[in-house]
Amino acid sequence: MRPLQATTGGGPPGGACACAPPPPPSQPFSQASLGFGGDAFGQTAFGGSTFGGQQQERERAERERAEAARQQQLAWERARQQQLERERAEAARQQKEREWGETHRTFYHGTSLEAAENIQKVGFDVTRSGSNAGAMLGRGLYFTSTLEKAINYAKRMPCQGAIFEVQVQLGKCYRVSANDSNMAKWQEMGYDSAWAAAGIIGEREENCIKDPRPPRVMIKNVIFGHTGEARRAGYSVVNGRLTKK
Repeated sequence: MRPLQATTGGGPPGGACACAPPPPPSQPFSQASLGFGGDAFGQTAFGGSTFGGQQQERERAERERAEAARQQQLAWERARQQQLERERAEAARQQKEREWGETHRTFYHGTSLEAAENIQKVGFDVTRSGSNAGAMLGRGLYFTSTLEKAINYAKRMPCQGAIFEVQVQLGKCYRVSANDSNMAKWQEMGYDSAWAAAGIIGEREENCIKDPRPPRVMIKNVIFGHTGEARRAGYSVVNGRLTKK
């Protein structure tokens, strides 16, 4: 039996060379060792950046929806405001029409053909109130809502006179009562016109206006008391105005 050979120097058994390099150290655990790079791990494997992008898209879409809803609300409010303005304008128009209907009326005023010509030139003269008829309501322009009454008055004039059709703005109107002590004083009380119902001071109603200047009184047309006689005298009516050849 061969005797065992002692080893020296701490060399490897079996005669291995003492100068051989040591085996490489074992590799530590890392992301790379698992095949996942840093970027791939954060962006692809677990969707870090992709998840953040989707969240931003959702937030942006939510903001857009909120802004669209806000704009829609504003548009609705504007439309509603415009509708309210239209309704107020229409209500004001209707109120004005009601007030116009209550204070603006068509009346008639009988006079002579000669006086009618002068009235068209210089206007009505209230200083002549009562010169041809009574002036129970004091100083002012007298007129009637009844054409027949105006014609009957004008018939006393040469060629049976003329009748003015006028649009009158009554303004603040004083209503005369029976045995009214203010019958001829209403002008001093701040009224623009006076009205006495039929039977108060005559068979028919009576109307008087303090200031007959335009636009309070507007002449709309001229009617002959007797068309044949007026034409034979050289008068005609053109565009609502009395003319003479």
